[in-house]
Amino acid sequence: MTIPAPAPKGSRSFNPRAFPGDLLDAQRELAGLYAALHAHQKTLPWSREASEGWQAEREHGRERAGRERTDGCV
Repeated sequence: MTIPAPAPKGSRSFNPRAFPGDLLDAQRELAGLYAALHAHQKTLPWSREASEGWQAEREHGRERAGRERTDGCV
């Protein structure tokens, strides 16, 4: 096993938690936009076209989720 040489005096050692502020700001903005997208998607109908939907089914241990009736995108 080799031991790494000490950093020269006056140089900063590597800190994996020291990210540039602009990258942190961009990551926070991305997280906010992602949350806004998902909040918007929850307001949309599950289908673009009108549909009567279907009942949930369970057969041989497999489940198929049901869907309610939708008027689609108006």
